Amino acid sequence: MSITNQAASQQLPTQVEYPRRASWRTFVQALIAFVPTANGVLLAIQELLREEPFHAAVPGWVYAATNAAVLLGAFLAKVVTQLMGNPVVNDWLERSAPKLAARDTKVPPRA
Repeated sequence: MSITNQAASQQLPTQVEYPRRASWRTFVQALIAFVPTANGVLLAIQELLREEPFHAAVPGWVYAATNAAVLLGAFLAKVVTQLMGNPVVNDWLERSAPKLAARDTKVPPRA
């Protein structure tokens, strides 16, 4: 193994080196994906409820509760991402569940 490959193999994956950055990125990405999706589904349901035979509306609290649930889910994804970025957890994953580790332990990292 060359010196360059040895240095690269010693380098931590970015998720482990910067766990807070990775976790906040996950949080924002989850919000970007799920807030519009959840609200779009609620708007579609609202349109269906306006027609016969219902003539009803989705209460405002349902929108607030749905968005709060999305926010909570995104925050939980952030916490899990930060936990997975912990070097102790990552070392355990590399030994016990290599498919879940931040890097493939069988393939040498790129220089």
